[in-house]
Amino acid sequence: MIDSHLVPRSKLLFTIIAFMMFLGAATNSLAAAPQKVTTHQDEQGWKLLVNGEDYFVKGVVWGYTPIGENYSYNLWGNPDDYIIKVLDYECGLMKAAGINTIARSASFRLAGPSTSTTSTAS
Repeated sequence: MIDSHLVPRSKLLFTIIAFMMFLGAATNSLAAAPQKVTTHQDEQGWKLLVNGEDYFVKGVVWGYTPIGENYSYNLWGNPDDYIIKVLDYECGLMKAAGINTIARSASFRLAGPSTSTTSTAS
């Protein structure tokens, strides 16, 4: 059953695209072939490889809840202009910090029941 707080598909698609653009991923990956992500184990342990190169995860678990709100806050229920303003600000901070991986928090509701989702920026 789909929760009424979920984002309509068009708004979700727009938000994801905007999110990728602010992190610089969209311009690098839209025309490029899909990235190959693998793991490698050697005597030093495990490492993550993206297109055969070491990938150092510099990430955050992201979910937006303004001061004074609680777990029931729904960013996606706001007007598009407000959502874009929040994403501009939040993604700007992440880009400035060199974040290359974002894991969604439980408050980042996309669709139906799911497990943790992680996306990477190139």
